[in-house]
Amino acid sequence: TYIIVFTLSSACSFGIFAVSNNFVNIYYGDDFEYISKIIKYLSITIFMLSINNLLRTQILIPNNKDKEYSLSLIVGLVVNIIANSILIPKYYAIGAAVGTIIAEAIVFILEMLFSIKQLNNLIHVTLYCFPTIFFGLIMLIVINIIDRLIKCNLILVFFLEILVGAIIYLIMCFIYFNIIKRLRWRKNESKKI
Repeated sequence: TYIIVFTLSSACSFGIFAVSNNFVNIYYGDDFEYISKIIKYLSITIFMLSINNLLRTQILIPNNKDKEYSLSLIVGLVVNIIANSILIPKYYAIGAAVGTIIAEAIVFILEMLFSIKQLNNLIHVTLYCFPTIFFGLIMLIVINIIDRLIKCNLILVFFLEILVGAIIYLIMCFIYFNIIKRLRWRKNESKKI
């Protein structure tokens, strides 16, 4: 489950970040271009929310750490209120997005700390999944190149970016996970001998 969540949330975070400009121009028009910045900021939280949800449902709650779970949510809420009260008057919607990122990061850190005893295997899996972040960066770069090079129908470019980005990300993940699978198989085979 962790591998799937990590891989999909990485793809979604980088993918939404990459296509946000065209998405906003298609659905809201040029007058709302500033919204793409907000979407870019909030796309960062997709990854944190996904991992937080996994920690909550698979480690904290099953291990009767309801108090720790509640504490992380309350601290996140308080941090969000404080950050928003400071940032929104000066930076408006961008301030709200940054406040959300800060609060989610705090919840993420607290839930990781509360789950530390159960994280031994999870750290190994995280290192195993870490290249998917690199794949997301490559996907983002390719989508940005497409956006700069192809100047035709905005809707066509938008769907082309999604298609090419998804294909590149999936191919890289497929190759990587198959290489890891083969290396593990060889390691297991060598132990049998």
